[in-house]
Amino acid sequence: MGRRADTLHKRAYQHRTANGVEAMLCEVLALANEHVALPASGGTCSLSDSVRDMAAYSKLTDSVFKYIELRTDVDELGPARALLHKIHTRQHHRYIGESVLSDSDAAREKSKQQWQQECAAAVVRHLRQLEPEDRGGSDPELAAMVRGVSAAELEVQVVKINYGKGAANPVDHCLFYGRDNEEIATKISATQVSAMIPTVFEERYLRLYSRNRDSRLKPLLRQAFEAYRREHPAALSAPTPVPSPSRPLAAGGTEGARGGGGDGGAKRRLPVSAALGGGGGGGGGGGTPKKTRS
Repeated sequence: MGRRADTLHKRAYQHRTANGVEAMLCEVLALANEHVALPASGGTCSLSDSVRDMAAYSKLTDSVFKYIELRTDVDELGPARALLHKIHTRQHHRYIGESVLSDSDAAREKSKQQWQQECAAAVVRHLRQLEPEDRGGSDPELAAMVRGVSAAELEVQVVKINYGKGAANPVDHCLFYGRDNEEIATKISATQVSAMIPTVFEERYLRLYSRNRDSRLKPLLRQAFEAYRREHPAALSAPTPVPSPSRPLAAGGTEGARGGGGDGGAKRRLPVSAALGGGGGGGGGGGTPKKTRS
């Protein structure tokens, strides 16, 4: 069960795209906080104050996003409405990269907030220290964009995925009933379960996003993030995965064959004679099966 939950969190629940959208939705709620009045027991309250008033909290549903979209007459909701539009049109925060936080003391001694603040400040610092030609020396617009990047434009997340019991093995905290005595529950050792039990039950990732979606800025931010990772080899143990190059499309609009060849990946259909075991003729038409006398 723990392994299944771990897989679901990696592939869906805490996928980098899902977490990026979730962060944007949190920003929408923060922008609309003081401009959405919920009916409360003592009148009205804001979105954040509704957690202390059950009458208001019970009315807080996903419909608040539709309310923000439709209330075009409320100018104060304009920034939140614009951010919602970006989500709907897939203009998400640009994913820059991630690194695995090791289980060392150097990684554990810092809190989530400390990692977020330190990473954002360090990436901005390394971005300014890049070579002039890397910072858009021949592109004045890109150079100005690099100079204007601040920590507020970066979204740093610390993602935690485990088997449900933190860094501990959940089986160590369970009791089991045996067939010999069904009235007494006892603990069992890991070797009684399987010989293929992992030794690490929790992973943490440091992820970086950019609110600036300019494609020219992404490789520079990735370089700065990698420079920050190299500063902490004991804590940030794994580099950012480099995306694989996209395969060129063939003339027919399909991807090239994985095994090589210039036919655009199209499958070759064997002649009927070849399928029946006949001899191969010239020109690719295949030979005619030989007749045998009975």
